[in-house]
Amino acid sequence: IPAFLGLPSIHDPGGFWDPFFRACDETGTVVCMHIGSSSKMPSTSPDAPAAVGSTLTYMNAAMSMTDYLMSGIFERFPNLKLAYSEGQIGWIPYILERADDVWMEHRAWGGVRDIVPEPPSTYYKGRIFGCFTSDDVGLRNIDLVGEDNICFETDYPHTDTSWPDTVPFIEQFRHLVTEEQLYKILFKPDKNSPEYKAVVLASRQSQKGPLELLKSAAALDSPYQFHWRRFLFEQFPKGTQWPSLAAPEIREALPLATARAFSIDDSQTTEI
Repeated sequence: IPAFLGLPSIHDPGGFWDPFFRACDETGTVVCMHIGSSSKMPSTSPDAPAAVGSTLTYMNAAMSMTDYLMSGIFERFPNLKLAYSEGQIGWIPYILERADDVWMEHRAWGGVRDIVPEPPSTYYKGRIFGCFTSDDVGLRNIDLVGEDNICFETDYPHTDTSWPDTVPFIEQFRHLVTEEQLYKILFKPDKNSPEYKAVVLASRQSQKGPLELLKSAAALDSPYQFHWRRFLFEQFPKGTQWPSLAAPEIREALPLATARAFSIDDSQTTEI
Protein backbone atom coordinates (compact mmCIF):
# COMPACT_ATOMS: atom_id res chain seq x y z
CA ILE A 1 0.00 0.00 0.00
CA PRO A 2 2.37 2.72 -1.27
CA ALA A 3 0.26 5.63 -0.02
CA PHE A 4 1.04 4.63 3.58
CA LEU A 5 4.69 5.36 2.75
CA GLY A 6 3.97 8.76 1.24
CA LEU A 7 4.30 7.40 -2.31
CA PRO A 8 1.78 7.65 -5.16
CA SER A 9 -0.91 4.97 -4.93
CA ILE A 10 -1.35 2.26 -7.53
CA HIS A 11 -4.35 4.30 -8.75
CA ASP A 12 -2.12 7.25 -9.69
CA PRO A 13 -3.64 8.81 -12.84
CA GLY A 14 -0.16 9.50 -14.19
CA GLY A 15 0.75 5.80 -14.09
CA PHE A 16 3.61 6.27 -11.61
CA TRP A 17 4.02 2.50 -11.11
CA ASP A 18 3.39 1.44 -14.70
CA PRO A 19 7.08 1.08 -15.68
CA PHE A 20 7.59 -1.25 -12.73
CA PHE A 21 4.46 -3.29 -13.44
CA ARG A 22 5.34 -3.47 -17.14
CA ALA A 23 8.82 -4.81 -16.37
CA CYS A 24 7.37 -7.47 -14.04
CA ASP A 25 4.70 -8.34 -16.60
CA GLU A 26 7.23 -8.80 -19.39
CA THR A 27 9.79 -10.78 -17.37
CA GLY A 28 7.38 -12.95 -15.37
CA THR A 29 8.63 -11.45 -12.10
CA VAL A 30 6.20 -11.93 -9.22
CA VAL A 31 5.49 -8.82 -7.11
CA CYS A 32 6.09 -10.26 -3.64
CA MET A 33 4.83 -8.24 -0.70
CA HIS A 34 5.49 -8.66 2.98
CA ILE A 35 1.93 -9.03 4.30
CA GLY A 36 0.62 -5.98 2.43
CA SER A 37 3.87 -4.04 2.14
CA SER A 38 2.39 -1.10 4.00
CA SER A 39 5.30 -0.77 6.44
CA LYS A 40 3.02 -0.42 9.42
CA MET A 41 1.02 -2.77 11.59
CA PRO A 42 -2.76 -2.34 11.77
CA SER A 43 -4.10 -1.68 15.25
CA THR A 44 -7.03 -0.12 17.05
CA SER A 45 -5.24 2.52 19.11
CA PRO A 46 -1.72 3.65 20.02
CA ASP A 47 -2.04 2.06 23.46
CA ALA A 48 -3.46 -1.27 22.28
CA PRO A 49 -1.36 -4.32 23.19
CA ALA A 50 1.01 -5.50 20.46
CA ALA A 51 -1.03 -8.69 20.27
CA VAL A 52 -3.87 -6.70 18.66
CA GLY A 53 -1.66 -5.71 15.74
CA SER A 54 -0.25 -9.22 15.40
CA THR A 55 -3.76 -10.67 15.20
CA LEU A 56 -4.79 -8.14 12.56
CA THR A 57 -1.73 -8.34 10.30
CA TYR A 58 -3.75 -10.11 7.59
CA MET A 59 -5.71 -6.86 7.13
CA ASN A 60 -2.75 -5.28 5.35
CA ALA A 61 -2.82 -8.06 2.78
CA ALA A 62 -6.62 -7.88 2.50
CA MET A 63 -6.52 -4.12 1.87
CA SER A 64 -3.70 -4.46 -0.63
CA MET A 65 -5.37 -7.27 -2.57
CA THR A 66 -8.64 -5.31 -2.74
CA ASP A 67 -6.66 -2.31 -3.94
CA TYR A 68 -5.20 -4.31 -6.84
CA LEU A 69 -8.45 -6.08 -7.73
CA MET A 70 -10.21 -2.72 -8.11
CA SER A 71 -7.33 -0.91 -9.85
CA GLY A 72 -7.54 -2.27 -13.39
CA ILE A 73 -3.87 -3.23 -13.20
CA PHE A 74 -4.54 -6.91 -13.85
CA GLU A 75 -6.45 -5.95 -16.98
CA ARG A 76 -3.66 -3.71 -18.29
CA PHE A 77 -0.87 -6.14 -17.38
CA PRO A 78 -2.28 -9.62 -18.10
CA ASN A 79 0.81 -11.54 -16.94
CA LEU A 80 1.30 -9.72 -13.64
CA LYS A 81 1.28 -11.87 -10.49
CA LEU A 82 1.25 -10.99 -6.79
CA ALA A 83 2.24 -12.93 -3.67
CA TYR A 84 1.48 -12.02 -0.05
CA SER A 85 3.98 -13.50 2.37
CA GLU A 86 2.73 -13.90 5.96
CA GLY A 87 -0.73 -12.79 4.84
CA GLN A 88 -2.46 -16.12 5.62
CA ILE A 89 -5.32 -17.34 3.42
CA GLY A 90 -8.55 -17.86 5.36
CA TRP A 91 -9.86 -14.36 4.59
CA ILE A 92 -9.43 -14.61 0.81
CA PRO A 93 -12.78 -16.26 -0.16
CA TYR A 94 -14.85 -13.59 1.56
CA ILE A 95 -12.86 -10.71 0.07
CA LEU A 96 -13.34 -12.19 -3.41
CA GLU A 97 -17.08 -12.61 -2.80
CA ARG A 98 -17.46 -9.09 -1.40
CA ALA A 99 -15.42 -7.57 -4.22
CA ASP A 100 -17.66 -9.25 -6.79
CA ASP A 101 -20.79 -8.05 -4.98
CA VAL A 102 -19.52 -4.47 -4.90
CA TRP A 103 -18.47 -4.66 -8.55
CA MET A 104 -21.95 -5.84 -9.51
CA GLU A 105 -24.10 -3.69 -7.25
CA HIS A 106 -22.10 -0.48 -6.84
CA ARG A 107 -20.12 0.04 -10.02
CA ALA A 108 -22.42 2.83 -11.20
CA TRP A 109 -20.77 5.06 -8.62
CA GLY A 110 -17.87 2.90 -7.37
CA GLY A 111 -15.33 4.17 -9.88
CA VAL A 112 -14.44 0.80 -11.42
CA ARG A 113 -16.97 0.37 -14.23
CA ASP A 114 -14.55 1.48 -16.96
CA ILE A 115 -11.31 0.01 -15.60
CA VAL A 116 -12.39 -3.42 -14.28
CA PRO A 117 -14.50 -5.02 -17.05
CA GLU A 118 -14.72 -8.46 -15.41
CA PRO A 119 -15.72 -9.48 -11.86
CA PRO A 120 -12.68 -8.92 -9.60
CA SER A 121 -12.46 -12.59 -8.64
CA THR A 122 -11.76 -13.32 -12.32
CA TYR A 123 -8.26 -11.93 -11.85
CA TYR A 124 -7.46 -14.03 -8.78
CA LYS A 125 -6.86 -17.55 -10.05
CA GLY A 126 -3.24 -18.06 -11.04
CA ARG A 127 -2.48 -14.38 -10.48
CA ILE A 128 -2.51 -13.89 -6.70
CA PHE A 129 -0.78 -16.22 -4.24
CA GLY A 130 -1.50 -16.37 -0.53
CA CYS A 131 1.23 -17.63 1.78
CA PHE A 132 0.33 -19.15 5.14
CA THR A 133 2.24 -20.19 8.22
CA SER A 134 -0.73 -21.60 10.16
CA ASP A 135 -4.28 -21.35 8.83
CA ASP A 136 -6.65 -24.26 9.41
CA VAL A 137 -9.63 -22.16 8.31
CA GLY A 138 -7.99 -21.52 4.95
CA LEU A 139 -7.13 -25.19 4.48
CA ARG A 140 -10.67 -26.26 5.38
CA ASN A 141 -11.83 -23.96 2.58
CA ILE A 142 -9.09 -24.88 0.12
CA ASP A 143 -11.62 -25.35 -2.68
CA LEU A 144 -12.58 -21.68 -2.32
CA VAL A 145 -9.04 -20.39 -1.74
CA GLY A 146 -7.68 -22.48 -4.62
CA GLU A 147 -5.07 -25.20 -4.16
CA ASP A 148 -2.97 -23.65 -6.94
CA ASN A 149 -3.02 -20.22 -5.29
CA ILE A 150 -1.42 -21.00 -1.94
CA CYS A 151 2.08 -21.53 -0.60
CA PHE A 152 3.28 -22.81 2.76
CA GLU A 153 5.98 -20.88 4.60
CA THR A 154 7.92 -21.41 7.81
CA ASP A 155 8.42 -17.67 8.54
CA TYR A 156 11.84 -18.27 10.08
CA PRO A 157 13.06 -16.59 12.29
CA HIS A 158 9.88 -14.75 13.38
CA THR A 159 7.70 -15.80 16.30
CA ASP A 160 5.15 -17.38 13.95
CA THR A 161 7.75 -19.79 12.62
CA SER A 162 7.24 -23.55 12.77
CA TRP A 163 11.02 -24.09 12.62
CA PRO A 164 12.70 -26.30 13.80
CA ASP A 165 9.58 -28.47 14.10
CA THR A 166 8.20 -27.86 10.61
CA VAL A 167 7.79 -31.53 9.65
CA PRO A 168 5.71 -32.50 12.73
CA PHE A 169 3.80 -29.23 12.34
CA ILE A 170 2.79 -30.23 8.81
CA GLU A 171 1.54 -33.54 10.18
CA GLN A 172 -0.90 -31.59 12.35
CA PHE A 173 -2.73 -30.08 9.37
CA ARG A 174 -2.28 -32.71 6.66
CA HIS A 175 -5.66 -34.27 7.50
CA LEU A 176 -7.36 -31.07 6.32
CA VAL A 177 -6.33 -31.59 2.70
CA THR A 178 -5.97 -34.48 0.29
CA GLU A 179 -2.60 -36.06 -0.37
CA GLU A 180 -2.60 -34.49 -3.83
CA GLN A 181 -3.31 -31.04 -2.42
CA LEU A 182 -0.63 -31.44 0.24
CA TYR A 183 1.85 -32.49 -2.41
CA LYS A 184 1.04 -29.40 -4.48
CA ILE A 185 1.49 -27.14 -1.47
CA LEU A 186 4.77 -28.70 -0.37
CA PHE A 187 6.43 -30.45 -3.28
CA LYS A 188 5.03 -29.42 -6.64
CA PRO A 189 5.26 -25.65 -7.05
CA ASP A 190 4.87 -23.89 -10.36
CA LYS A 191 8.39 -23.14 -11.59
CA ASN A 192 7.30 -19.55 -12.18
CA SER A 193 6.03 -19.24 -8.62
CA PRO A 194 7.91 -17.14 -6.04
CA GLU A 195 8.66 -20.02 -3.67
CA TYR A 196 10.25 -22.13 -6.43
CA LYS A 197 12.46 -19.24 -7.54
CA ALA A 198 13.39 -18.51 -3.93
CA VAL A 199 14.60 -22.09 -3.39
CA VAL A 200 16.58 -22.01 -6.64
CA LEU A 201 18.27 -18.73 -5.68
CA ALA A 202 18.99 -19.86 -2.11
CA SER A 203 20.42 -23.12 -3.45
CA ARG A 204 22.80 -21.22 -5.70
CA GLN A 205 23.88 -18.81 -3.00
CA SER A 206 24.40 -21.51 -0.36
CA GLN A 207 25.94 -23.95 -2.87
CA LYS A 208 23.67 -26.67 -1.53
CA GLY A 209 21.37 -28.91 -3.49
CA PRO A 210 17.67 -28.00 -3.17
CA LEU A 211 16.82 -31.06 -1.07
CA GLU A 212 19.85 -30.60 1.15
CA LEU A 213 18.87 -26.95 1.61
CA LEU A 214 15.25 -27.80 2.48
CA LYS A 215 16.40 -30.47 4.93
CA SER A 216 18.73 -28.01 6.68
CA ALA A 217 15.78 -25.59 6.99
CA ALA A 218 13.67 -28.39 8.54
CA ALA A 219 11.22 -28.24 5.64
CA LEU A 220 11.96 -31.91 4.86
CA ASP A 221 12.85 -34.74 7.18
CA SER A 222 15.02 -36.40 4.52
CA PRO A 223 15.55 -36.49 0.74
CA TYR A 224 14.43 -40.13 0.85
CA GLN A 225 11.02 -39.13 2.26
CA PHE A 226 10.68 -36.45 -0.41
CA HIS A 227 11.27 -38.93 -3.23
CA TRP A 228 9.07 -41.56 -1.57
CA ARG A 229 6.13 -39.15 -1.24
CA ARG A 230 6.62 -37.96 -4.80
CA PHE A 231 6.60 -41.58 -5.98
CA LEU A 232 3.34 -42.25 -4.13
CA PHE A 233 1.77 -39.10 -5.54
CA GLU A 234 2.77 -39.85 -9.13
CA GLN A 235 2.06 -43.59 -9.12
CA PHE A 236 -0.99 -43.61 -6.84
CA PRO A 237 -2.76 -40.26 -7.45
CA LYS A 238 -5.95 -41.55 -5.82
CA GLY A 239 -4.15 -42.46 -2.61
CA THR A 240 -3.05 -45.72 -1.06
CA GLN A 241 -5.94 -46.34 1.33
CA TRP A 242 -7.51 -49.40 -0.31
CA PRO A 243 -10.34 -51.30 1.38
CA SER A 244 -9.30 -54.53 3.02
CA LEU A 245 -9.92 -57.58 0.86
CA ALA A 246 -10.03 -61.18 1.99
CA ALA A 247 -7.64 -63.41 0.05
CA PRO A 248 -9.46 -66.17 -1.82
CA GLU A 249 -8.95 -69.67 -0.57
CA ILE A 250 -6.59 -71.72 -2.74
CA ARG A 251 -8.23 -75.10 -3.16
CA GLU A 252 -5.54 -76.79 -5.23
CA ALA A 253 -1.81 -76.56 -5.76
CA LEU A 254 -0.75 -73.98 -8.32
CA PRO A 255 1.32 -75.22 -11.28
CA LEU A 256 4.95 -74.17 -11.49
CA ALA A 257 6.26 -72.47 -14.63
CA THR A 258 8.88 -74.31 -16.59
CA ALA A 259 10.73 -71.10 -17.58
CA ARG A 260 13.24 -69.36 -15.32
CA ALA A 261 11.89 -65.82 -14.86
CA PHE A 262 14.07 -62.74 -14.57
CA SER A 263 13.50 -58.96 -14.67
CA ILE A 264 15.51 -56.00 -15.91
CA ASP A 265 14.61 -52.76 -14.14
CA ASP A 266 15.28 -49.27 -15.44
CA SER A 267 14.26 -45.70 -14.69
CA GLN A 268 11.00 -46.08 -16.61
CA THR A 269 9.88 -49.26 -14.84
CA THR A 270 8.01 -49.47 -11.57
CA GLU A 271 7.90 -52.89 -9.95
CA ILE A 272 5.90 -53.90 -6.93
